[in-house]
Amino acid sequence: MSFFGKNIKKIRGIKSLSQQAFADLFDLKRGTLGAYEEGRSEPKIETIIKIANYFSISIDDILTAELTVNQLLKFNDRLTLTPEELEREQFAQVPCITEKLADDYLEYYDNQSFIDDMPRLTLPINTEKDFRLIRLLI
Repeated sequence: MSFFGKNIKKIRGIKSLSQQAFADLFDLKRGTLGAYEEGRSEPKIETIIKIANYFSISIDDILTAELTVNQLLKFNDRLTLTPEELEREQFAQVPCITEKLADDYLEYYDNQSFIDDMPRLTLPINTEKDFRLIRLLI
């Protein structure tokens, strides 16, 4: 059994689209869309691909699992609920070039022990990249 009908009905609800408006987007008849939603009919693969691409949903997800509101709104559905889980998350530790360190930084920017001793700001950003934060006084 495919989850396609349930999923397109949920997509319509989240996007505030009537059956007619949704059907018009994909050159379908409103009755055909209703049949998909009620599980009385299954769409052609071309229709599945069009809808999945339009809403940036994988074909596997739209067919094999009931989509969540968070997935459809692109929220992070991996929310941390306990302190133990929070500690396992990896956050970037970004060295900060403060006013006090600015002159030394120009001289020692390539010295790893100098960089390691700089104050750090913890940010929930890509930990694969190397960042440096410069504090500017205006």
